[in-house]
Amino acid sequence: MTKQENTWMNLNAFASYLDLSASFIRRLVNEGRIQYTRSSTETSKLLFKKEWGDAYLESNQSVPDEQKEMR
Repeated sequence: MTKQENTWMNLNAFASYLDLSASFIRRLVNEGRIQYTRSSTETSKLLFKKEWGDAYLESNQSVPDEQKEMR
């Protein structure tokens, strides 16, 4: 894993990486559907790692109807 892959992303950078809105990411956090941590500062900002976003996307991918019929 490279240093860049292991860096923390703030909410806006994470939302941009996943091509989702920041408000949707907040909803996922509130529902406990995506991994995150909070900064230890007084602002307590949400922080994410790239692999957490990748894991969310992989666990929520849908299979097209054509592929479902082939199974």
